Amino acid sequence: MASMPEPIRATIQKDAPDWVRDVIRARHELAAARQQAEAAEAEWKRKTEVVSAEQRRIEKSRKVLDAVVSGKWDVTITDGYMTMRHDSDTESRNVQRIPLADMEPSLLHAAQAFTHLSATTDSVLELHHSLKKERSALAKSQPERTSQLDAEQRQTDEKVRKGLRLPPGFGQGLGM
Repeated sequence: MASMPEPIRATIQKDAPDWVRDVIRARHELAAARQQAEAAEAEWKRKTEVVSAEQRRIEKSRKVLDAVVSGKWDVTITDGYMTMRHDSDTESRNVQRIPLADMEPSLLHAAQAFTHLSATTDSVLELHHSLKKERSALAKSQPERTSQLDAEQRQTDEKVRKGLRLPPGFGQGLGM
């Protein structure tokens, strides 16, 4: 009854039977309950959209992490973007730039850590290969040091395997 003009409300309160006042009060309560239900539904929809957006973000981040870990993509992280380059014989070169802000933080951290670990591993293996070449060239130029250089190379091979936690026999076919 509060929303009614004052003269009508005063007349109803003074002259209307109790059941009429009860019906009017029930209608107002129903209207208030409907408003609350609509507000609750709008809030529920908003929260559902937020959850859905976060689920999509997590799924996208998981797919990016899977692609990074697969090793089929070259990944660089610079200027707030993760740039992924896919290169295979059957596909034309594919490049994707993903804003880091669009990724779920824990999955982004895992992708960054894996990328850093991969780059470090590649650098160590390149240095290892370069050192092996140098020792081989040195052994050819100084045959009297061959056994010493071979022993040093075996020690280096073992340190690289342990440092990178590579399985025994790793790289045998690669000339390690």
